[in-house]
Amino acid sequence: EQLIERLNSHIQTAFETLDDSLAKGILEVEQARVLELCLQWLEEESKRSSFTVIETEQQNIITLAGIHFKIIIDRVDEVDGQAVILDYKTGKASINSLLNTPLEAPQLAVYLLAIKQDISGIGYALLHSDDGVKISAIVEHEEVLLSKSRSIQVFAKMVEKEGGDYFETTWPDFLDHLKQQVLELAQQIQQ
Repeated sequence: EQLIERLNSHIQTAFETLDDSLAKGILEVEQARVLELCLQWLEEESKRSSFTVIETEQQNIITLAGIHFKIIIDRVDEVDGQAVILDYKTGKASINSLLNTPLEAPQLAVYLLAIKQDISGIGYALLHSDDGVKISAIVEHEEVLLSKSRSIQVFAKMVEKEGGDYFETTWPDFLDHLKQQVLELAQQIQQ
């Protein structure tokens, strides 16, 4: 009850700017929808191993190929001293788009260039009214997110698949590969 009360208070505060632009009934339905998504998300978070949120919406300036980029990382968690980068999405997104070469969705890979500490996972926090909530991520080891979900790729298992794209590749090499693809994209833009 206290959790719902606290969430409702935050939701009402967030919706105050919409009071004049939406009908009262629509506003109430939308607030109830957001409350349900928040409750589902907190349930999803409760399944994870112990973590600490260390940054939210942190702005970073990075320079790639002489071009300055301002990026805002939605969230960085810390699990066992290493960073886990999460990007919130309310639409469709999949970590599989990060695994294609050439890189089709560089946003998460760009974030790798802004984080200074070791990174053990990167992915999307998906909150969608129709599909519910889930995490779509790639993690170094299963313990990082402790989920049996098919939407979480465990790199340690991927490297064991003989003949697979990442057979005997190290996690740091994988992350460096993503960073290199971002640098190549920046060079193409610069040219």
